[in-house]
Amino acid sequence: MAEGCAAASVLGMLEEREAAARVRVEGLREEAARLAEVLETAEIELDLRKNETFPQRGTRRSGRNSWARAPWWTPSGHGRAVPCFCPGTGPS
Repeated sequence: MAEGCAAASVLGMLEEREAAARVRVEGLREEAARLAEVLETAEIELDLRKNETFPQRGTRRSGRNSWARAPWWTPSGHGRAVPCFCPGTGPS
């Protein structure tokens, strides 16, 4: 009879540990899902910042010297932009 009580006690203890482990695992799964969302958001933000800093080819940039990229200006041999006097290329 003492062996039966000891076995029941051990089984009860193991069931409690299993239940606690299940709760911990569920918490860890929720935390992993939350961190995956945070990582995805951070990756999107990083891509947006990268594209702001280094725009893809063909995108319009504004700011310093944006006038030099205007279609009515052509580059000179001196690294400066000079006006192009070709017909139809002036500013509208």
